[in-house]
Formats: sequence, structure tokens, C-alpha cells
Amino acid sequence: MSHVRQQIREAFGSACTSLSTTGSNVFQSRVYPMESSGVPGLCIYTVTETTSDVSQEIGGASRLISRSLTVRVEGYAQETANLDDKLDTISAEVETAVANSSDIDALITDLSLASTEIAYTGEADQLIGVVTLEYAVIYTSAFNDPEIAKG
Repeated sequence: MSHVRQQIREAFGSACTSLSTTGSNVFQSRVYPMESSGVPGLCIYTVTETTSDVSQEIGGASRLISRSLTVRVEGYAQETANLDDKLDTISAEVETAVANSSDIDALITDLSLASTEIAYTGEADQLIGVVTLEYAVIYTSAFNDPEIAKG
């Protein structure tokens, strides 16, 4: 078994694999060189997590912890005449896939798209566009068992 945070990241990866624009170029890591062979593609990773107690141990029952996790999905596309359109298409495909994923829903208690940012990187002859979708994810786990999501 793995930490629920990892399970959530993997569920995002599964939901976003085989999208029309990015296909199987989905990497669950923030450190992946998006060379021309991997573009268009996605990098999915977690950024921060904060926690708070939602219940105290009573009569042997486990303490529950509410966790607020930031999941980042970065979509990459290479320079084309319509780079902004390509990035918007990637964004729409990711948003739809994440919102309709029963695997993600099974692990979390709340999900919202917190922000979207579009940027450009690289040299003029190899310009890459990046759309970054940041999701606010709320999930709950037992204090003594971070590998099982508690609904």
C-alpha cells in the first residue's frame, strides 16, 4: 500500500492518460525533461499539504486527520501557430478528465481547480508553452494510517 497522497497523484495520472492531445505522455514527476518526443505531454505532482485534526480518539477509535493537498498538472506543448489554443485544449481535456474520475472521487472529500497559469519557456527556436493547473484536494486519513483514505 502507499500513502494516500501517492494514490491521489496516481489517480490523476490514470485519469489524464490517453487524452486526445497528450496521449500517453504523462509523467508523475515534476522532474522530467519534456523534450520534443514528450511534447505535448503532462507532468503531475504534489506540491504542499497541510493537516488538521478533525476528531480525537474516543473509546479506541482512531483520530482522523483532514489533509489539504495541492496537486499540480503541467501541460506542455511545442511552439505552433496556435500555441495558446493548444494549451487551452490540453487544459480542457485535463479538467474534464479530472472532474469525471471515479478513482479520484473514491479517495477525496473535496476537489476544486484553484488556479490556471500559462507561461512560455525555452529559446526562440524551441519555444515551449506550459499550462499549469493547480488543484486543491481535501482528503481524510487516520492519524496512525496514512495509507487508507477515510470517506
